[in-house]
Order: sequence, then C-alpha cells, then structure tokens
Amino acid sequence: MWWQKCCRVRVIGGSMGRWDKGQIIAPAIYILLIAVLAVFGHSGLQGELGLGALHQAEALERNLIAELSIVSEDRRARRNLVNRLSTDNLDLDLLDERARAILGYVRLEELVIR
Repeated sequence: MWWQKCCRVRVIGGSMGRWDKGQIIAPAIYILLIAVLAVFGHSGLQGELGLGALHQAEALERNLIAELSIVSEDRRARRNLVNRLSTDNLDLDLLDERARAILGYVRLEELVIR
C-alpha cells in the first residue's frame, strides 16, 4: 500500500512491525539541525552582535560624526578668540568687547538701558 512506502513501516504477517533505529534517529537529527539553525539565525538577526545591533551602531556613528563636526567648528571659533586675545596677537577691540561683557564696564559717555 502507499502508506507503507511513505512511512517506511514494515508489515509482517499483515500487522505493523517495529520501527528501525534509522527511522527514529534520522528525523531526530534533522529536527535538531533545524532547531540549531533557528537559534543561530535568530541570534544573527536579533542578538547582541546581530544585524539589528549593526544598524544601531551605524546610526550612532552617524550621530557622533555630526556632533563631532559641530564641536570641531565650535572649537575652531574658540581657538580663534583665544589667539586674538593672546599677547602675541592682541586685538584691542575684542579685548574691550569681552571686558564690557564680562565685567560690565561702561564708558562715561555711554548710556546703559536695562
């Protein structure tokens, strides 16, 4: 009959016989292999070092590069101010502006409105 070929069952004397070890071990190995592949696949996609973590790391890298460019530009501007206030290259207008802003200096002829 067709089900005897499909299930690989030996029929002895009109009744069903015992299962061979190969009939139990082979499917068990395949099931175990599929389970191991499923675990590794899930870990590769969603795990700590998987594709999801890779995309998060790339997004963080892009954000940090943008922040670095902003901080670098701010640093260049501050370095320029410091160089202009150094004794070698003193900018008197900048010195006067900073003294007024920080110390609150005002000339006699100036009018302060608050």
